[in-house]
Amino acid sequence: MAIELAVPALLETRAGGERDLGQEEAGQAFDALAEKLSLLTRYHDLTLELAGPDRRDRPLPHEVARAARAVVRGAVLAMLQQGGLSRVRLAWEVEDSLLRVSVRDDGAGSLAADALPVHRLRDRVAALGGTLGVDAVPGWGTTITADLPFGPVRPRPPPWPAGRAQSPRARRPRTPGARPPQPRDRRPAEHQ
Repeated sequence: MAIELAVPALLETRAGGERDLGQEEAGQAFDALAEKLSLLTRYHDLTLELAGPDRRDRPLPHEVARAARAVVRGAVLAMLQQGGLSRVRLAWEVEDSLLRVSVRDDGAGSLAADALPVHRLRDRVAALGGTLGVDAVPGWGTTITADLPFGPVRPRPPPWPAGRAQSPRARRPRTPGARPPQPRDRRPAEHQ
């Protein structure tokens, strides 16, 4: 099965099939994904339930459509690794400023939010300024939801409070084995 999935993806990459940086309609992007996911049903007794976007003609930024397809493929493969599932439901909801992608299975519900496949999906979504959530309920299944915004990615704020520059001392690398700087006693000399 891995070869059946990998070969078309490699051929598409070599052909430059997803290099266009424009837009594509949500319905066309979803249909392309549904066609690729049909390969999974060849080797698994699996029912795919597909709920396409209501706003099929809504243009999506190409990077959002591409990331949505990658997240769905990765989520389905991660769910298949759990085993014991017979149904996967895929839904795309187009909102004013984002695309919400939801993948739900009826498997064991054992996919952990800190699993390596989930980390990869989360990194892919975060690169576009989106969020990814995993809700696994033992015995009931797993739901993976990704929110992919249409707007530009905003830089993340620095780890220190806004308006305060980080001090040069804090930026200075420490020598291994060196003692950390001790706080200075700021009391007047007569009180020391």
